[in-house]
Amino acid sequence: MSSSFQEKSLWLMLTSLVTVFGFYFTSALPAEGANVGPRQMSLFIVAVVLVMGMGHLAVARYNVLAL
Repeated sequence: MSSSFQEKSLWLMLTSLVTVFGFYFTSALPAEGANVGPRQMSLFIVAVVLVMGMGHLAVARYNVLAL
C-alpha cells in the first residue's frame, strides 16, 4: 500500500528541516563562537522554503501520476 500525500509531505518536511537546520547549527554553534550573520540566516530561510516548496511540488506530481 502506498503512502498518502499527507504522510509523504510530513516525511519531506522532517527531512528538509533536519538537513537545512543541520547545516545551520554546524555553522552557528562552533566552539569559537557563532559566525552566522543576517545574510546567512536569510539564505537558510530561503533554502527551507525552496526545498519544501519544490519537494511538495514533486510529491504532488508523483502522487497524481501514481493514480
